[in-house]
Amino acid sequence: MLALALGSQLPASAASTDTTIPGNFDQSSLSDTTKKAMSAKDWKKMEKEIKKSMPKDMAKIMIKQLKSVDPNKMGDFKVKSGNAALTNYDLSSSDMEEAFDKSEYREERKDIIDDFKSESFDSGSERREARKEMKQELRELRKEFKREQKDTKKESKQDQREMKRDLKEAMRDMKG
Repeated sequence: MLALALGSQLPASAASTDTTIPGNFDQSSLSDTTKKAMSAKDWKKMEKEIKKSMPKDMAKIMIKQLKSVDPNKMGDFKVKSGNAALTNYDLSSSDMEEAFDKSEYREERKDIIDDFKSESFDSGSERREARKEMKQELRELRKEFKREQKDTKKESKQDQREMKRDLKEAMRDMKG
């Protein structure tokens, strides 16, 4: 109703229903790209680029994180969904940390094995001794990796508990 009243006060060219903007732009063709979902082709292209640019474990987690983001729900932030989103974000960040640690472990392991393979030995006994040393290094590396994983999981659980406690306190403060 207000638009009709305003339309009657505007010049005839401005009051028309034509959505053409000067400069040959059609307003109906313009859209908010942040709210559009990516096409399957775009996802595949992006996944391929991510897989090329980082280790396999990290790429898998990164793709999972990106797919979990729904741009259509970005404006609908509720406290309960926010709690879940923060927890999920924390879980995914710890997943990324684990993937990074795992790729680092694999790289160190590969270096130890490559060093052994690149050495030349004068006798079989030297080779056997070097192989024993290599295996011992690999065992120690694996133990250290497992210990770090355990510590990371423990820290992650503690962080989640603290985050939930902080969110509950914030909700209580908001209510009362």
